[in-house]
Amino acid sequence: MRKITRLVLLVFALAALITGAAAFAYHHHLRDRILPGVGVEADPTIDLGGLTVAEATAALARGLPGPETQSVTLAAAGQTWQMTWAHVGQRYDVAATAQAAYIAINICLSDAC
Repeated sequence: MRKITRLVLLVFALAALITGAAAFAYHHHLRDRILPGVGVEADPTIDLGGLTVAEATAALARGLPGPETQSVTLAAAGQTWQMTWAHVGQRYDVAATAQAAYIAINICLSDAC
């Protein structure tokens, strides 16, 4: 009976040790990276998960359509105008977006979520 108790305790201690080591390794691996599963809602093909901020910035710059190609219709006083987002001063801040994705996950990793 005593041997079984020791064996059970040893198994639980090893399981706890392995779980702790795996959690540490996972957190260490993602320390400078965006969490897996983070992407762009408007374009699910842009996956930022596992990328550094610099890599995510480049992926966003490559993957998002240019504001000059996206149209917007303005309407006022019974008239309408067709313009691009670039004409009305809209642009992407891909560096800030990538940084925000990184900061958001790292707040969660530090138990602030």
